[in-house]
Amino acid sequence: DAQESRGLGDVYKRQIYKMETMNEEEAALLRDRLITSTMKMNKAHRNIMNGKISPMEMCTLEMLDRVRREYPDRKGVKVSEIAKKLKISMPQVSRMLNTMEKKEYILRVMDPDDRRNVYVSITDKGIEQRKSILDNLKDCLNTIIINMGAEKIETLSEIITEMSEIIEREFENELGKNSGKGKETKQ
Repeated sequence: DAQESRGLGDVYKRQIYKMETMNEEEAALLRDRLITSTMKMNKAHRNIMNGKISPMEMCTLEMLDRVRREYPDRKGVKVSEIAKKLKISMPQVSRMLNTMEKKEYILRVMDPDDRRNVYVSITDKGIEQRKSILDNLKDCLNTIIINMGAEKIETLSEIITEMSEIIEREFENELGKNSGKGKETKQ
């Protein structure tokens, strides 16, 4: 384990060295390319969602549908559980749920035994919307796989996963610094 940790530290040090030896113009060009690529992916993502639903709304539909299928006797999901799972505040969840309720994708029901609890469940229209988006996504991904090939898709998946892990780790580090609980990174 110590060897593995030391190996990652060496890789990290080489990466820092590469960044330090890169001139600012090269670094700026790479940052611009990453930003442009990310913006293009976000636009493609919005197109797949048909502009009808936000990513957070889609995550909520996924969560509600999974609960519906796996726990058919359950009343739904508490609003507080949705906020915790999505890592957003209660006011943000309430606004999102209001939008989803207007679109008739969800139903909110107050717990008669404890009026502080509100349960959210997916409606038939919400199930249809989720399925439609997943069908669009499947078609789009199949087209990408056919055009790019398996090898490029594997490489791309590895790169996106690595980038996501780096961003998450940095976010957690910043969060730890700001809360005074500093978290250490794996090196």
